[in-house]
Formats: sequence, C-alpha cells, structure tokens
Amino acid sequence: MPSYTLRIFLYLAPSLLLVLPSSALIIILERVTQSLFRSHTSRDSRSGSPRIFLDTDLDIDEDYAPTWALLGVSVLGLLLACMSAAGMWELRRVDGTRGAGQRVWSWGVIAMNAVTLGTSIGVLTWTSNQQAAQSGVNLKGGKAYTRETWVCRIDALYTDEEWAGSACGTAQAMRYMLIPLAIGSVLAIIAVWWAARQRGGSGWLFGGKGRYAGFQSVYEMGPQGPTPQYQHASPQFYPMPQAYPQQGYPQQGYPQPGYAMPPQGYQSGPYQPPPGPYAPVPPMQKNGAVAGEQGVFR
Repeated sequence: MPSYTLRIFLYLAPSLLLVLPSSALIIILERVTQSLFRSHTSRDSRSGSPRIFLDTDLDIDEDYAPTWALLGVSVLGLLLACMSAAGMWELRRVDGTRGAGQRVWSWGVIAMNAVTLGTSIGVLTWTSNQQAAQSGVNLKGGKAYTRETWVCRIDALYTDEEWAGSACGTAQAMRYMLIPLAIGSVLAIIAVWWAARQRGGSGWLFGGKGRYAGFQSVYEMGPQGPTPQYQHASPQFYPMPQAYPQQGYPQQGYPQPGYAMPPQGYQSGPYQPPPGPYAPVPPMQKNGAVAGEQGVFR
C-alpha cells in the first residue's frame, strides 16, 4: 500500500494535473485562435459581413457550433475537476467514522468524471467528423465552415499567409486537448475504485460495510430504528451454606448450592469420596445448665 503522501498525490493528480489544465488550455487556445483569425478579417462596407483579404476576397461564414461545444466541455471540466478533487480529498483517510459520507463522495466523483468522459469523447468524435467532411474544400460558394477549417485551408491554399499556420495549429490543439481531458477522467474513476478497494471493494461501494465492519461507526454500525433498551440482569448471589435445623422444629428444605471441586491428585488405596466443601456442623449437646434454652447454630 503506498504511503499517505503518495496516496494523496495519486488521488488528486488526475483531476488537478490532467482534467483541470486541459480544460484551461482549451479556453486559452480558443482565445489565441480567435485573435489570430479576427486580426486578419474586416467588415465589408456594404453588407457588413466579415471578410478576409487574400489574393481574392473571401466572405467569412463561420460555423460556431464546434467552438461553443469545445468551450462548454472545457468549462464543465473546470467545474467538475474542482469538485472531483474535493471528493478525492475526502477519500484520503481510511476509517470508519465517515463511511456513508465517503460512499456518497465516491459515487459523486465517479458520476462527475463519467460525464466529463462522455462529453469529451462525444465532442471529439463530432468535431473530428466535421473536419474530415470539410477537408479539401476551396472556401468558396458561401458555405459555413468551422474556424479550424477556415484557418487550415487558408494555410494550405495561400502559403504566403504565415499567420494561418499558427492559427491552424492552435485550432487543432484545442480539439486534441479533449484526449488528455478524457484520460484524466478515466484515471480519476480508477482512483476512486482503488480507494474503494481499501474499504472493502464493491461490497462497500454498493452499500455494504466492507472493511468498515471493524470500526465502531455511528454511520456504519449504528442500529436502524429506535435505540434498543438493554435489560441488565440482576446480580446473582450464592447463598451461604446452612446447618441442618435442630430437632423439634419443622423440617424445611434448604437449597444447597453446588460447588465445583478442584481436580484431586491420584491417591493409592480404596476410593474415598471427598467430603463436601461445606459440611454441616452437628448440633451441640445440651447440658443441665442450659436444658431450658434453645440450641444455637454454629
């Protein structure tokens, strides 16, 4: 089992070193690409539509859907990465005092990273299919293309435009940053599973106590329903051995307790049953001086 410091690093690294930086880089790269692209376009004086002046004038009709999708995934990744890191911080200690709360955090981290993973793969697949469908276009005909298609096709068709190469690189990098974003989400889910293994595996994760059964936890070990009232047994007292009653009084039964005799060593000769541990004391004989008095037990 890794040390405490290493375990914390492995828990927090997927969210803080992969998901969070990848989401931030997508936003930064989008701003860089937009700045490079907008700096070489201008508004048409007649129609007001954006145009770019190259060897021939091109009316820019940009499809913003992929850009907004990438930005949405990045913002979602930023929020969920912070919440996922907080959940993994709660799972850093293995004890029985926060079992139910840690289980909720575990499922929360799994759900958040599953959402990030699904949206990353979905947007990456969709934008890649769009780029594949728009590859080789000549940018004419008044059709709407993605920003990546515009800058990359300008770089391929107009080699004198050096800025287009930089803008194409940043646009592609923005789309490919979804890959480490998805990898970080997978690693975060694996980290949750590793944390659950230390608590009993799937039995603990799906509602059981797992290894927390050995802890006196008010959450895990607490009884369901009202607190039972425990009935304490009254103390047991052994009666003192009593002598047999004197003649002339009613014979009453006196229960005599049983006492376990310690083991006796072996003795040669005929077997002699051991006397009772508390043999009754025979009554004293009366003399003439005390003939009228009652007997005294000793």
